Amino acid sequence: MGKLEVSLSGSYKFVMCLVGLCTFGLGAVVMWLSARSWPRVLDAEGITLRSGRRMAWDDLTDVRKVTVVDPNRGRRVTGRLDLVFGRKKARVVPQSLRQGPEVMAFLTDALGQQVSTG
Repeated sequence: MGKLEVSLSGSYKFVMCLVGLCTFGLGAVVMWLSARSWPRVLDAEGITLRSGRRMAWDDLTDVRKVTVVDPNRGRRVTGRLDLVFGRKKARVVPQSLRQGPEVMAFLTDALGQQVSTG
């Protein structure tokens, strides 16, 4: 298990720019701030978030699937995986990461169990 550097997908960046234009920049700032809890680097020892915070696999306390549902239609909109390290969380949103499938495969190997989003 080597090192995996993770970047935001082109579609996420496009949506961030579009939302930023429609909201005079405020929406883009909110999206950027939420992405700070997403992975930047995964390696054998742990995970480094986009904010720069480093967390070790040994400190992982829970793995949670999260499903976001449209309240009007009751349909799934998106899903993510929350990695809980005590009181801190790392959020993995594979569809918004350029290396989404590779991240999920890496996490399956690192955690020793099959992982998926909600």
